[in-house]
Amino acid sequence: MPEGINCKIEECHHNDTGKCLADNIEVRSSVDNKICNMSENTCCETFKPKMS
Repeated sequence: MPEGINCKIEECHHNDTGKCLADNIEVRSSVDNKICNMSENTCCETFKPKMS
């Protein structure tokens, strides 16, 4: 896995103190027209909720 993949989603199972520990990640467009022009238009498909 590449080093330095930061994650600010504390509710994600793969997040360990701000670093993504997933084996790989998939990022997709979160808008209907699939044209992203800002980070808010993207979504991490690798997100997995932490188990309580």
